[in-house]
Amino acid sequence: MPGTLEAIHVFRERRGPPILLAEAVFVAGRGVPTDQRDRPGVPRPVSAIRAETIDHVARALGIAIAPGSSRRNLTIRALDLDTLPRGTVLSIGEARFEVIAPCDACVRMESALGPGAPAHMQGRGGIALTIVQGGRVACGDVVEVAVLGTVPLYEPRERPRGW
Repeated sequence: MPGTLEAIHVFRERRGPPILLAEAVFVAGRGVPTDQRDRPGVPRPVSAIRAETIDHVARALGIAIAPGSSRRNLTIRALDLDTLPRGTVLSIGEARFEVIAPCDACVRMESALGPGAPAHMQGRGGIALTIVQGGRVACGDVVEVAVLGTVPLYEPRERPRGW
């Protein structure tokens, strides 16, 4: 079942405020255009999170969470990103992205989302992606699995508690 791209956020400086983009033209081998990680050679140039994870954390903490507060570039609804194997290729708009690693929730989520947020994000922190085919991507685009990878996102001993 395909998902939907709800938001594209960039962070022009490290720990800077999120900036919402309606669309962006992605370039293979780089990051999100105008993002502080938009340069060649960055190991995790793009990050994505499920919108449902943000909804879950907001309900669990009883707070409203501002868009982009998760510090992830792409917010995707209705696609279980956290179970996709490494090597999976996602098609979004004209671009293609490859899943390369999990984005575990770190202590920064405590201040970014609220006290206790990291505990509610265990195993659901999102994924890191590389851009394998550039192109235009816009909020509202369909997100589809173009190629399913074969290497588990987490090694069996790495799997976070709560799964």
